[in-house]
Amino acid sequence: MGAPLKLDGLGKIGAAGASRTEDRTKFLSFYADENIAKGNTVALSLSDAEPANGWGNHILIADSGDALNMHAIGIAVEAITSGEIGVVQVAGVCEVAMCSADTLADDGQHGMLVCQQNAPGELELYDTSGTPAAGGDTLPLGILIDFGTDATADSTVFLINPANL
Repeated sequence: MGAPLKLDGLGKIGAAGASRTEDRTKFLSFYADENIAKGNTVALSLSDAEPANGWGNHILIADSGDALNMHAIGIAVEAITSGEIGVVQVAGVCEVAMCSADTLADDGQHGMLVCQQNAPGELELYDTSGTPAAGGDTLPLGILIDFGTDATADSTVFLINPANL
């Protein structure tokens, strides 16, 4: 049995000072099928026509009102120009998430599940009362740690990698 692991890593453990780390962050690269802002939630581009570089290699801004890209897979950690390759964080603590104040605020919602809902590219509270593909719930993308500013890439979320990428 090993030492307990802290999700974002431990430094020195015990008197011996042994170092043990656990880094659950994961970053992947994708082709953008549209301009994507830093902090936007993104989804795989799943049209019925195979993208130029194959399914699973292209992303769009996540939009719960569009069945083709309603399930967010991660957060863009940089602005990505359409047609270019960009970096997306799919797991671990993300400090550049864009959240919507429609259902989120900095008033005790820490630890709540968040998902892509009404505002394209922004996270909101997970709520099972909505209708899928019509602005309702999608897969939970993460757990809210800290709500920053409405529609700004400054909220902190623990991404749970719902697509197991």
